[in-house]
Amino acid sequence: MKRILALLAVIAVLSAGFIASAARDFTGTWVLNDSKSNYNRYPYDMPGFMPTPKDNTRMTRSDRMIIRMAGNEMTMVKPESPPSAILANVRFVLDGAMHTFRASRGEVPYKATWNGQKLTIVLQRGGPDSYDAWEMSLSANGKTLTNAITAFHAGRDVGGMVMVYDRSR
Repeated sequence: MKRILALLAVIAVLSAGFIASAARDFTGTWVLNDSKSNYNRYPYDMPGFMPTPKDNTRMTRSDRMIIRMAGNEMTMVKPESPPSAILANVRFVLDGAMHTFRASRGEVPYKATWNGQKLTIVLQRGGPDSYDAWEMSLSANGKTLTNAITAFHAGRDVGGMVMVYDRSR
């Protein structure tokens, strides 16, 4: 009986680890769902921030996004974005340390960390007190990816947006 209980405990621990790792894997092709997304709070056109989504070619917004995750790295490709877009093709290292990626405006410092099932990516802009904090999460059924973005300027919350993507493949 003790062996059976021990075996069940091991299976439960392994199953929990598998479920947790699956919830942290954003790999797939994602399509922006404008009807579920909300851009109302983002500080558009504020110096250092991105212009309004509908008429901007530099913005992170793209109707389709491809994410590949391997080890502690995530690559995000937005095929419809022009090469000059800030986040058209980016590789993030998910280890909690400061890193940079090359963008049209130069090197962008960021830090990416896991908080349970949510991935938090802090993108610096112009100084330590101006940044975007992304909180990415996957729905329980794995069909919806949400990126809640909060913009900070001079250390205070100045707005944000929620971008919701549906799994295409």
